[in-house]
Amino acid sequence: MPLIFDSVFIAALARELDARWSGRRLESVRFDRAARSVMVGLGDEMWVWLLHPREGVLMPLLDAARGPGRPADTGRWRGGRDRGLLDGPRRVIRIDSPADTRQLFLALAGPEGGDERLVFDLVTNRWNALHVVGGSVRSVLVTDLGRDPVAPGDAWRPASSDRRWVTVDETPDLDTWTSTLRELAEPDGGRARRHVAWLSASNEAAVLGDVLTGDFVDADAAERCHIRYLRLRDAALRHPPEGWMLPGTSGDAMRPYVTSLARPGAKRAGSVLDALATWAEGSERISGALQAAAEPPETTALREALEERRERSAKKIRALQAEVDETTGEPDDLRQLGHLLLARKADVPAGASETRLESFTGETVTVALDPTLDAVGNAEAYYDRAKRQERAAKQLPGRIAQAERRLVALDEALERLAAEGPDERLWKLAGGRRRVLGGGSGSGGRGGEAERLPYRVYRTSGGREIRAGRSAKANDELTFGHSAPDDIWMHVREAPGSHVVLRWGRKDQNPPEADIAEAALVAAVLSRARGSTVVPVAWTRRKYVRKPRKAPPGAVVPERTQTVFVEPDARRVANMAEED
Repeated sequence: MPLIFDSVFIAALARELDARWSGRRLESVRFDRAARSVMVGLGDEMWVWLLHPREGVLMPLLDAARGPGRPADTGRWRGGRDRGLLDGPRRVIRIDSPADTRQLFLALAGPEGGDERLVFDLVTNRWNALHVVGGSVRSVLVTDLGRDPVAPGDAWRPASSDRRWVTVDETPDLDTWTSTLRELAEPDGGRARRHVAWLSASNEAAVLGDVLTGDFVDADAAERCHIRYLRLRDAALRHPPEGWMLPGTSGDAMRPYVTSLARPGAKRAGSVLDALATWAEGSERISGALQAAAEPPETTALREALEERRERSAKKIRALQAEVDETTGEPDDLRQLGHLLLARKADVPAGASETRLESFTGETVTVALDPTLDAVGNAEAYYDRAKRQERAAKQLPGRIAQAERRLVALDEALERLAAEGPDERLWKLAGGRRRVLGGGSGSGGRGGEAERLPYRVYRTSGGREIRAGRSAKANDELTFGHSAPDDIWMHVREAPGSHVVLRWGRKDQNPPEADIAEAALVAAVLSRARGSTVVPVAWTRRKYVRKPRKAPPGAVVPERTQTVFVEPDARRVANMAEED
């Protein structure tokens, strides 16, 4: 069962962390969006917070070499300083949690002062980690958006409790409590935890018991309930906080909390952090997540790169298989329909979506039509479908087999990485070595960014290579540094987008029209015009493209251009993509 961080638990955890971390030097913050973890380096200790409803826990990364229960040394992780989050160390001023909320934050003192915080939202369907500076979100480290998206630049303010009947500022006496219970017992009273501070799904039954099951509130039951509520409130505010392990209500494993809730079988577990550690020790999922969080930055970067490429390979196999499944109709049958439309074009009504025609063997057949085309245009469409299906039948099985072999190789690479650690062979399979930030308070830039070519690679159904620039600067690099004079250069007319180069080394003739059309399709999908029904794409030889002096990145002047019109199809372009 997942751990539930309710407001009582978070209040106690914040006080314990404040006593432990307040005044200490925050050396680094590392985060892994894929693993949903945030690692915090404090002095000579490294802590990790796993932010996922199935495995949410705050734990020190233990290092057996430093002694039992000792957090691991931050030195081995300093090379991965927070991917540019901090421009220098900070001092932790305090750890706090607004009363009766599921929000915890570290208030920091930066080099220039000001209001700076690391914020953790621990609502069941919204587990966020945010870097907040001056009242606005600077970075979203980890997020589960739920129904309340968080993005850089958003305003931020501490959460507040809005309980209707008993708030965090009240210590209700017995009369007030009994009156509150009567209101809760009304048909429209709703769930008690919506109206009473500190109540939650974790503790509501233990506090209220059966007091709300009848039509009236029994005075003795109300008094017992009042005592249990005051004990719960005391647990939320107790100094120092206590850790407990509680048995599950339906035979589940023991779970951590900050009071016994008078539950039979409850056991003291030292501090709140001790209780979290006890709970995590029994979970293979938690152990695996902690182990992954503890790996050095180079291993993390390589593992993420391999996993990313593995997911892309699996996605590509699914897309190619879907294309095979959707390839219906035999090419010869499609051509026969094209021949029939041309032979009977006088019998084809304009603007119809289908027509019935006599076939060459004397049978009547129903032919589906595009109402925007005439008989000749529909015949050409059937011929094009026949050509595509022939190419698909020839190309797709080989491409699927190639992607499957790559998937197996990536699975083996991940196993080798876990057993032997990083090496150059694995980096090559991952697409190139990625830069890992060096230590020092002034480290900047983006960690984990791969050294890569300025273009993406696609492949036509005829097997020819297409290159598409990644950015305005990369467009220039592709056009003038990664293409030959007689290659075919393309760009969408009157809209920003990628430069596209169809590799072609012949001076005496142009590429097949099918290859030009597919390269133009890439240009259309990788442009601002991708939402249009039809996109005009200009093409010429690359040797007829020049760069004016002082022109901005990506701005060129093509000459001797021709135009091809295509209908953007993002899925088809995705299927043409090679591994990046």
